[in-house]
Amino acid sequence: MDGFALRIQTRTPDFLVDVALDAGNELISLLGRSGSGKTVVLRSVAGVYTPQHGLIELGDRIVFSSVQGVDIPPSERRVGWVPHVTTLFPNLSVADNVAFALKKQDTTSPETGRRRVREVLDMMQLIPQWDRLPAKLTTEQLQRVAFARALVIDPDILLLDDPFADLDISARRQARHEFQSLRAGINVPAILSTTDLEEAYEVSSRIALIDRGRILQYDPPRTLVMRPANRDVADLVLSVNIGRGLVVEAVEGGVMVQTRLGRLRAAGVYPLGIDVDMVIRPEHIQVLAPGGNEDYSDNILVGRMIEAERHDDFFELTFVPDTGGDPLRITMSDLAYREPTVDPSQQSRVRLPPQAIHLMASLPDTNATPTLGSDFEE
Repeated sequence: MDGFALRIQTRTPDFLVDVALDAGNELISLLGRSGSGKTVVLRSVAGVYTPQHGLIELGDRIVFSSVQGVDIPPSERRVGWVPHVTTLFPNLSVADNVAFALKKQDTTSPETGRRRVREVLDMMQLIPQWDRLPAKLTTEQLQRVAFARALVIDPDILLLDDPFADLDISARRQARHEFQSLRAGINVPAILSTTDLEEAYEVSSRIALIDRGRILQYDPPRTLVMRPANRDVADLVLSVNIGRGLVVEAVEGGVMVQTRLGRLRAAGVYPLGIDVDMVIRPEHIQVLAPGGNEDYSDNILVGRMIEAERHDDFFELTFVPDTGGDPLRITMSDLAYREPTVDPSQQSRVRLPPQAIHLMASLPDTNATPTLGSDFEE
């Protein structure tokens, strides 16, 4: 399977879904809030929803084209679907639930079907549970059955509709790890729909950030998080340190930006005089030793460290700069954190490395509602 390509436009009760995506043999994530249009995209690819305009290609097959009048039935698209809620036939065994997906595959002989079912049960480590009813399975085993049912048809693409949502945190992480190992061996492209940034970051080769039916940015996970395209993207990927600024001077290796925190150096080339949004990840802010004698003097802020909140394996600090402006959130690992770091009665110093500051042009609102069918070509 060489991958897929899609371009769909369709009106929902709340907004127009206008999405274009293409990918090779990789896993991409559709990341967005609930109700952002993710499921409409998945259902369109599966063939259980018909968009008003569009072209969907799976490998070298056109499975939907509004212009050419092509709309291949879902049973013939070879799409493996793993739903958000695992629904199995309660009166059928694990093996029979998996085999049911083959009933619509007219070319599959009974013997071939039984062999294929055993292959995927072995792949999903379900051989010991092959004759059990769903009521006798754990949540993790039920999810494995859902994956086996999607894989047994030898799909051209996997569609995953937030499949790990019902698992607890530790089981969810384990399931993601197992799925990554599984996908590496089955050579099938996949689209994962999720609301979880950590999940998308961990398993995806690329992430398509979707909001109200439109792709805001489509990039590798690190690029999306470290270099958001605009403030809307920065907000959605939880960039907590966001401010406004004005590019006022070109300097060696970058520019100077006037902000509420003072004049800050940022790496990169930007036109003078433009308004920008500035973002820096909390893990990139450096906490300096009191009275330290560093080799650098740029982008050092003086203020008060007023709070430290412990998480699993790191601390999140709150720094209030003397210059004014919003407090900065800083994260430090357990190893780097020391209790004296937080003392509101004492001055603290932090540094914003120029190469860690990302500037985004503050553009006027260009999110005018598109018209159905506008700028649409196949």
